[in-house]
Formats: sequence, C-alpha cells, structure tokens
Amino acid sequence: MDRAIRICLWAALLAAPLAFDPRLHHVFVLDKAVLLRLLVSGAALLWAIKALREGRADGVRTGLDGPVLAVLIAGILATAFSASPRISLVGSAARQEGLVALATDLLLFYLSFRFLKERPQRVAGLVCLAAVAAACYGILQRTGGDPLSWSEPVWARVTSTFGQPNALGAYLGMALPLILALGMTANRPNPPTPFPEGEDLTPSIPLPQRGRGKTQPLLSPEKGPGEGPPLSLWERGRG
Repeated sequence: MDRAIRICLWAALLAAPLAFDPRLHHVFVLDKAVLLRLLVSGAALLWAIKALREGRADGVRTGLDGPVLAVLIAGILATAFSASPRISLVGSAARQEGLVALATDLLLFYLSFRFLKERPQRVAGLVCLAAVAAACYGILQRTGGDPLSWSEPVWARVTSTFGQPNALGAYLGMALPLILALGMTANRPNPPTPFPEGEDLTPSIPLPQRGRGKTQPLLSPEKGPGEGPPLSLWERGRG
C-alpha cells in the first residue's frame, strides 16, 4: 500500500510541471490541476484504506501544523463569506486557484512528509528530471524546432510546458539547488558515522592532577548521570 501511495506522489511530482494538452482551451492550467488533484486524491484514498485495514489512524505531526491550520481556516472563512463562493471554492476557469486547490496542496504536503521524507534523493531526482525535460523543451522552442503550432511566437517568448516564461524560470530556479546538490553528492561515499557504535562518548575535561596533566571522565564510570552524589573535580583528579 505504501508503494502505491508513493507512486501516486511521484507521478504528481512529474505531472504538475510537465503535463499540458494543446487541445484544451486552457492549455497549461486545467490539465495540471486535474491531474494533480486526481493523483493526490488517489494517494489520500489509499492512505485512508491503509488506516482502516490496520485499524489505526496513521497521523502526521509536523512543526508547521499551527500555521497550516491557520491558513486552512482563513481559506474556509474567506470562501464562506466570499461575494462569489463558487469561484472561491473551485477557482476561476483560468487559474483554478480556490479552496479546493489549497486543500490539495496541503494534503500533498502531509502525504509527502509521511511517505517521501525518507527518500529525499528520489524526490530531488524527480524534480530535476522534470526541470531538465522542461528546459530541453524550452531550448527546442527557442531554436524553432517545436513540432506544435502555437498562436504566439514561442521562439521569442519561450513558454515550455508552463505557459509563461516567468513560471518556467521560477521552477528552474527552484530546481537548480537540487540539481547542484545531486551533482556534488552523486559519487560521494557514505559519510562516516560521527559516533561509532561501542565508542565511549563520556565527556572528558583536563583536571589538575599535580602536574600529571591527565584527563578524567566527567561522570563516574560506575554511575550514570544523576546517580549518587557527584564528586568534586579535585577528588576525581586525586583518584
């Protein structure tokens, strides 16, 4: 079940930046929004089925729960008291930015935190793959090799799979740090464990031992912290 949820989320990571259908009236918005909502809803449904089968709620707690809840409540109140509740709920035809879109984004955040947190390299790799694909298509448009026919000269105003040059630049700008990080760590071996298993991690400090200059552990090896009366540093040095 977890694998199916991850597949839905991975597909969402690729579908959101790359999907578009030139047959639609709104080429770059409606298809992305529909695909993203379907994939996120599918992942959420599988998450609910998983919780029912296991007989327990598999909740998620993050450090942003308070701000996220505040934003969601503000969105619900704004929709309830809106002059056009329908548009506030589902968004306009051009942008699809309403309460449904906000709820989808928040659900994607919690699903990703729960199921993709342990796989950051794969998530970064998918984002980089989408960025490279969008950039290559933009280069194709710029060089006049786009096989699709557009109403605007895309060779002069490259839109790629986003419909707007600023949206393309924003996504590539966000993906660039991930691309650099993957490139710098691609061939790097696993870093050594900072605290190897079995190593004595008891802190030590230099103690005055009448010229001998040895170091003694801060805690007694026979007693842990808080067990028994503490010894003075001078008593440790003399012992």
